[in-house]
Amino acid sequence: MNAGVQPPAEGFVPADPLVSVVMPVRDAEPFLAEAIDSVLAQGYPVEVIAVEDRSRDASAAIARAYGPPVTCISTEPSGLGHARNMGIEAASGEYLTFIDADDLWPPGRLEIQLKVMEARPSPDVLFGREVRFPGAEDRPIPAQNSTTVFLRRATFERVGPFPTEWRLGEFLDWLLRAEDLGLSIAMLPDVVSYRRVHGGNFTTRFRDHYGDYAKVLGRALARRRAGTADPE
Repeated sequence: MNAGVQPPAEGFVPADPLVSVVMPVRDAEPFLAEAIDSVLAQGYPVEVIAVEDRSRDASAAIARAYGPPVTCISTEPSGLGHARNMGIEAASGEYLTFIDADDLWPPGRLEIQLKVMEARPSPDVLFGREVRFPGAEDRPIPAQNSTTVFLRRATFERVGPFPTEWRLGEFLDWLLRAEDLGLSIAMLPDVVSYRRVHGGNFTTRFRDHYGDYAKVLGRALARRRAGTADPE
């Protein structure tokens, strides 16, 4: 069930669990360092798993230059689902979240989300608002996507990995399976991501694959008619 949530009362101090941040990377040289810096500036223990799929620019070198807690894995281009699954396999944190290589996190994102998830009761899957920039309509909007999600690794594993057969829609598929399992889903009132809009966005470059979303929804409908959460 979707629900809005408010952060716990002032003075609540969460523990410091390790947060694994998975970042798919491809030809992100102009933005990559700024994205990584926005994660490392959060003030909580994090590891960044950059999954780089043979960029034609200096993206891999930029990511590797950080050293721990940033790890760079290179792979053949196989789509976002494959990249995110690889990053999760390499991750060791109790919590999982994601950032695109051209986006930014606002200061305090992890503090806000960890306070909610470390309190009791807590949702299984937590989202927040995003601001898309640059643009005239740079206002916060509720966003249920990979750039705002925050969850325990155990929750992700309960639902299962992202599908890899589509260029687009892998996160929607995962979220619909989470709903089928009855997981609790909450939306924060806070901005947790700044999404950069430009001509090189993944969804812009692969707009010819928008039909993948229809396939995702068709699979979910068939699954629900069959009364199963199995993705097959």
